[in-house]
Amino acid sequence: MLDLIQGLLDPRRRTAAQTALLGVLRAGTHRLLLDTLVNHASWRVRLAVARLLAASNEARLVTPLEALEASIPTARGRRVVRWILRQLRERGAPAPRPNRVTV
Repeated sequence: MLDLIQGLLDPRRRTAAQTALLGVLRAGTHRLLLDTLVNHASWRVRLAVARLLAASNEARLVTPLEALEASIPTARGRRVVRWILRQLRERGAPAPRPNRVTV
């Protein structure tokens, strides 16, 4: 899996890596990609993963990304997560739920 993530940076391997990682996402395994988005040492890898997540059209990512946003220590990281959420919502993912209960 880590080799696939690194493959996002290699133009010769990018398409195969994207296809495989999107398959992993659609199978419901997103934790490693979200961890990479936040913690990988290379900003290029983090950006490539952000683009992949944004293009995935996976509505299931909205809730974990919303929860992740608050825990990211940098303003840049939070902006990237908000951008991914915006991209997912523009492609039909659900909008955020209000935090208040109406009676």
